[in-house]
Amino acid sequence: MKRFESRLILSLLFAFLLVFAVACGGGSGDGTTDDDGGTEQTDNDTDDNVTADVPEMKTADVSVTFTDLDGKGLDMDNYTVTTMFSEASVAGGTARAAEGVTVVDTEKGQLIFLGDNDTPIALAYVTASDVAAGSADFTVDSIAKGLIMTSPLMVGYSSDDRDEILSAAVQDALYDNLTSAITSALDTEPESLLNEAVFPEVYEYSILLVSKVIEEKTGVNVLAEPSAAPEVTVGSSYAPYLSDISGDPFYLVNPTMNFYGATLDGESYLVPGRSKAWVLWGNEDDPVTKQVSVGDGNYDLNFVKFGTDTTAAKMAATANVMKTACLVFDLFVWCPVENPTIATVVEGDSGLYDLAGLLGGDILNASPKEVFSILIEEFSDPIVLGKLTRALYKNADNPDGAVKFFKRGRKLLKAAGAIMKVMKAYDAAQQHIPFALDLAIKPLNVDFCINNNGGVLGATCQYVPPVADIDASNSDNVTVGDSVNFTAEGSTDINYGTVDLMARYDFDGDGTYDTDFSSTLTASHTYNNAGSYDVRVEVKNPDNLTGTDVETIIVEAVAAGGAANHIKAFGDYSPWQTSSFEDAMAANGYTAGTGENQYEILPSSALASTTLYPGKDLVIIQNDQDQNYYNNLAASYDRVKRFVDNGGVLFFEACDQGWNAGSLANAGITYLPGDVITFSAYYDPTNYNVNPTSALMSGVPETLTGNYASHERFHNIPESATVYMTDTDSSATLFEYGFGDGWVVVTGQPLEYNYVYNTGETEMGQMFPRVFNYVLGNLTQGTNGYQCVPLEPARTSAQ
Repeated sequence: MKRFESRLILSLLFAFLLVFAVACGGGSGDGTTDDDGGTEQTDNDTDDNVTADVPEMKTADVSVTFTDLDGKGLDMDNYTVTTMFSEASVAGGTARAAEGVTVVDTEKGQLIFLGDNDTPIALAYVTASDVAAGSADFTVDSIAKGLIMTSPLMVGYSSDDRDEILSAAVQDALYDNLTSAITSALDTEPESLLNEAVFPEVYEYSILLVSKVIEEKTGVNVLAEPSAAPEVTVGSSYAPYLSDISGDPFYLVNPTMNFYGATLDGESYLVPGRSKAWVLWGNEDDPVTKQVSVGDGNYDLNFVKFGTDTTAAKMAATANVMKTACLVFDLFVWCPVENPTIATVVEGDSGLYDLAGLLGGDILNASPKEVFSILIEEFSDPIVLGKLTRALYKNADNPDGAVKFFKRGRKLLKAAGAIMKVMKAYDAAQQHIPFALDLAIKPLNVDFCINNNGGVLGATCQYVPPVADIDASNSDNVTVGDSVNFTAEGSTDINYGTVDLMARYDFDGDGTYDTDFSSTLTASHTYNNAGSYDVRVEVKNPDNLTGTDVETIIVEAVAAGGAANHIKAFGDYSPWQTSSFEDAMAANGYTAGTGENQYEILPSSALASTTLYPGKDLVIIQNDQDQNYYNNLAASYDRVKRFVDNGGVLFFEACDQGWNAGSLANAGITYLPGDVITFSAYYDPTNYNVNPTSALMSGVPETLTGNYASHERFHNIPESATVYMTDTDSSATLFEYGFGDGWVVVTGQPLEYNYVYNTGETEMGQMFPRVFNYVLGNLTQGTNGYQCVPLEPARTSAQ
């Protein structure tokens, strides 16, 4: 199972931003304060060689206004507007600068920040038309577009592709949710607009939008091998390999997106990687080849991207750092430097490609994870700042404002990265940050022993890491106290059999291995606490080369039916003017409060901000509410869906259009979480027990009546769902189903009303205590009483 490590994603994002700040920021010679209160100095030596291939940066001036920030109570006099090339103080809602604010003069959009010192308050997306007109404005729309364009999922796309993603995003229905979230934040606590802890939904919607559009526009397997790779004659197309051609020469082939240095017969080569993993409407780039030639004989050939203190390693490390900086820089402003240009600059400047040594010698002997740590901790040398910036831009002069600009940008991507982790968006990041993915999982170095005999290329040995594979045979429905069995027996190695491999495991994903290397590739672990665990295996071959793989295990608090110990019921009115809900709570030993075995009745307005905890909370959407309630539910519907998808339990009472006249459909809610099941109003006095052998329906008469028995019927029920009751048209009115890691119980019946007004032995009143106690993990005994005993219901929904 090839899943990217969530921690590594965050490390990559941080590394991106730090490299980003290094490549494009710095001081003007006087120094600027960094995040830790120190100062940054920039090398102002201009004698370094810079090739003519490096583009010249052009700038333009714009005036800045604050249409949607004025009147929000912000202390604008204490804020500054920052672009890459300037910083201007703000007074009275107008940027105060003699010749305006300086931006990049380009046909592409870019960002400007408003902030207090290093803290971003707002950002705005400045279009090419804005630059041409000489003006920019902070509006809800420009802020929303700025958040979309700085999503970590945008990294690695061309500027044209990002424009297309943005164009599609603003047409999507979720864009209204994003702008509404921004408007609400500005109206309530505007200085915290970009604080993910206060307004996480701002980042949630922007990331969801980008992920949704990319999913719709790509439809390709980004981890697939290149579509037009030359024939592999020595090596594996998973990593750099060799391809023979007619005559004496042969190709060094790089199928990854990273730069590799190669050492052959005393010569050093830099082999660029592919510029894109894929485009929105086409296939991925072909591998990059470099033709080399040697005479007859045996040779050692080494590919490396960090790894050794050699010229090839230094060139590759420098090129990869420059590429990382350029990718993120392009996300915020503009970086037209392509891979061939980076290769030309690096190969032509020996002073520049000693960059890795300036970062600290440890980087040359580091693992991928350690490389990122070094980039984060040690990327502050002033000479590095100057060399990188002048290498990327011919006339960049590193003004103080650029430092603050990129620090603010770094804070934004850190916030977005945190939201991605909470949303389990690292799966999407695996697909949509390809350069980072290659940097993390493709080998640091690949060694060959080759033979050239009359122009015929052969291999006498090859050193390639194993491909690890982890699998858990019993990972479904894991609860506290369960033991999970893991195996790495699916791992492969191009040179060795499985019996030659060794494995060790990190069961809790904390970065520390819990077992030693062993030739026994299987292991088991008992989980004593609920949560999500990224279990990692590291597989080693006899050459001491390693590969890793990760599988995520979800451990629930208790078994089905009792996976929640706190109830959050959302309701603005008591359903059908009854106390049925409170009676059920009291009968089950639940009291009002915020702790375990307690319940809260929360207003619909709290749906937008109340934290919903999978594995802890049972969320109830109550029956019979007014239109404002259902409108609030619609605005937060994605939050409810994510709660279930991440393992939450939802009791959805979908009986609307009752005494309080509210309508789900009028609020725009036409489907249940999972996007498959739809519903429609149908008032039926008779419902039928269609699952009499189930724990829920055992002992219930075949036919139940009421005034009314059901208000709602459901359609497109998946085969995996369990249907308990239907109406006279055989449409489901009570059922449960699984969605993601969670489960949902749905009813279209006015349960609370029936419990009070339809109490006969063959009437619907008996269903309310049954359904309610089933969801709580208990089952009623008798017809209408609350005599309850613990019971494990047959939870087919999450299987």
